[in-house]
Amino acid sequence: MIRPSAPLPQTIRVGAFDFAVEVLKPMTAGALRRFGEFSAMENCIRVDPNADRIKVLDTLLHEINHAVFWAYNIDDKDDEERTVGHLASAWTQIYQDNPDLLRFIQQSVMPELEIPELEIPETYRGFTEKFFDSLQTQP
Repeated sequence: MIRPSAPLPQTIRVGAFDFAVEVLKPMTAGALRRFGEFSAMENCIRVDPNADRIKVLDTLLHEINHAVFWAYNIDDKDDEERTVGHLASAWTQIYQDNPDLLRFIQQSVMPELEIPELEIPETYRGFTEKFFDSLQTQP
């Protein structure tokens, strides 16, 4: 079994919400028969990091999608174009606001590839938060 070569991100921002990323304990994961879970009530995503690195990545992305459905108010009855449009916007925002997630994805999929640490300018951090704040201040 190949373990993740990068630590899980500590938080993931989805829309206007920051979700803590926590470890789903192996005993709990086994008892619940799942590799991860999302809780809007607790503002967190839990992932069992004891699986191989691709399963951990797959589980994290799966749980982030649950957060996207909740944060962007996507309904099971929405038509395909609306859902795909929301997903595209959501993932654009997620990638933009979560550089640690991009690093985790890269190191999970291609751990042998050395990519230097990038410094994200402060002007790009929290883009979504600034956007939502600007909407609230407009008449």
